[in-house]
Amino acid sequence: MSDIDLRLLRVFDAVVSQGGFAAAEVALNKSRSAISMDISDLEQRLAATLCRRGSGGFSLTREGEKIHTAARALFADLDRFRDSVNEALSNLSGKIVIAMTDDLVDSPHLPLGDAVESFRFANPDVYIHIRVASNMSVAQSVINAQSDIGFAGKVRPVSGVEFTPLFEETSLAYCGSMHPLFGFPDDQLSLDKVLESDFIKVSVAETQEPGNLLERILVSSEANNMDARAMMITSGNYVGFLPFDYARSMVARKQIRPLLPERLHIKNTIYQILRSGREQSPIYREFLRCLDKAKRARALVSEAALPI
Repeated sequence: MSDIDLRLLRVFDAVVSQGGFAAAEVALNKSRSAISMDISDLEQRLAATLCRRGSGGFSLTREGEKIHTAARALFADLDRFRDSVNEALSNLSGKIVIAMTDDLVDSPHLPLGDAVESFRFANPDVYIHIRVASNMSVAQSVINAQSDIGFAGKVRPVSGVEFTPLFEETSLAYCGSMHPLFGFPDDQLSLDKVLESDFIKVSVAETQEPGNLLERILVSSEANNMDARAMMITSGNYVGFLPFDYARSMVARKQIRPLLPERLHIKNTIYQILRSGREQSPIYREFLRCLDKAKRARALVSEAALPI
């Protein structure tokens, strides 16, 4: 079993987990033709046809089903071997992949930067990989073992992962300084007036509140990450929802302003995401310990800053 075989098996596993070549493009960040070449190489090395693809859709052959089951068992064994090595050694080594949504990069409720700092100081031999993706992609990357731990909103129930609630995030509707509503005094701003604006599409994870008001907005654009959404809002053409903590600095610079925050707000729970049934490795445990320590330290600072 060579490194090439392991790489090709992980590509094959991602294709199966995603349900086909097209969906695997995003998960693997590879073109469909490159993925197809990898699967063909794996089939040649194994001298077996693993899957059928074409007008009838994607499906596994009998051999493909057996190879996929064996591959998942192999990946689990590799994880256990890495964990056993780390238990035996005084210094942790290996790799940890952390997936998160972009609105959490600077969240005061999730001090990942502080956790990484203390974790890296104590474990310099561990390779840390941070990946930013959408809510669903974060959960999917944990399921597919592409990420060890994820932090994101819960889009819908997903099998294979455990969601642990961390905190609640509030998003408000914002417009940019070039938008016609930016200069309106609050007492002259009506809900009907705001709902006449062109809105950026609200993601699935954010549809908890304010209920039927979201059904009344006029969606005329879409952005697949927070930075892109903020850019479209600052263009002055659209109204869009942003997390309050994410938008705070832009509001202070008078680039954007919230519109009717008492009426137009959305609450979204942020979760820690781990694979179900997997025993926590020493690297897992140490990083989670550093994160918990960072959260407690941040909470103490916040309490000390409260006015008496």
